[in-house]
Amino acid sequence: MRADDAVGFRVFTIDSQTGPTVHDMDARDLPPRVAALYAQASGPERVTLLNRLLRPLGPLALVTVAAGAFGGLLPSGPDARWREAEVSLDDTRRLGTAQVLALADYVAQKDPGVLVALTIDDAPEPPT
Repeated sequence: MRADDAVGFRVFTIDSQTGPTVHDMDARDLPPRVAALYAQASGPERVTLLNRLLRPLGPLALVTVAAGAFGGLLPSGPDARWREAEVSLDDTRRLGTAQVLALADYVAQKDPGVLVALTIDDAPEPPT
């Protein structure tokens, strides 16, 4: 995403104690937030996060994003064409935060709504 391609989002959240809140977000801020979530997530949470991030990717994107780090997730077998890539707990051990950042950056360009849905109010701030 180029610096001049800023896309603003207005996200509404409802907290049981503080009520509704409006958050103005810039799409450029979302990939680092998602990578920070991944860095602090447990193994099963990482699996869920990656599976949600991978949904909008086709086979070509899987083998090109993050220098092909997700290419090994391509389904195989006779019905592979109709199945989505699925991440296992073992996969999360080999996929680092930098690769997830590259994936999140790609998803931000393809379908930023996926990243908006993943980010939450108490997500850690990305490192500066």
